[in-house]
Amino acid sequence: MEALTDTKDLKTKNANKSTELKCLYCLASFKIPQRLKRHIRTHTGEKPYRCDLCSASFSQYAHIYRHTIVHSGEKPYVCEKCPASFACASNLKVHIKTHSTEKPYKCGICSASFLRRHCLKEHAKIHTGERPYQCDTCLATFMSAYSLKYHIRTHIGIKPYICDFCSASFYGASNLRSHSKIHKGEKPYKCAICPAAYIESQALKKHSIIHTREMAYKCGFCSASFSGARYLNRHAVIHSVVLNSE
Repeated sequence: MEALTDTKDLKTKNANKSTELKCLYCLASFKIPQRLKRHIRTHTGEKPYRCDLCSASFSQYAHIYRHTIVHSGEKPYVCEKCPASFACASNLKVHIKTHSTEKPYKCGICSASFLRRHCLKEHAKIHTGERPYQCDTCLATFMSAYSLKYHIRTHIGIKPYICDFCSASFYGASNLRSHSKIHKGEKPYKCAICPAAYIESQALKKHSIIHTREMAYKCGFCSASFSGARYLNRHAVIHSVVLNSE
């Protein structure tokens, strides 16, 4: 009886494998034809769903549905911890994480900690130097499958992440999140010393140098040092003029 059950399970597995639909452009596989069709649009760039009120177009119906809320001005998804509200649930979900300070997954080698287990797993590769994912086009290697997937999009020009507010599209979700803050007027990265606030953490880091007077960019020809790369480059011209005159 047990052997008969095993044979039945094997047949079911084989049947499931045979019904898998493969993408012609990549290794992705799907069991539902509609999902395959939707996925293929990320390769072809087809955007059949057009907005009646503006020139924006989208590859999925769900995206145009979210986009139409922009025209109505409706933001039904409200944060319980602050007055922020959003046009779609996914944006609210991302925003809620900014309120949480709990990062239970801690690195055993450095002081880094993370909200999710898989983030810690990916971080660990920084310490091991492991880069198991390789691009078939240029042979570049990456620490994560997502980084490789993002990189491949730069070769084929696919930008699947569409802005709900305009027709801008991006290679990665983080790029879209940064862009969305422009529309929302969000500047979550605030200076602890002055009223300055920024959309991205990197911009705040550059600004902070003004207060700390950190002169991290040092000239290779003399003892001069500068707060930014552009100031160092501007200074380096002096040396090139001297060298040329000699």
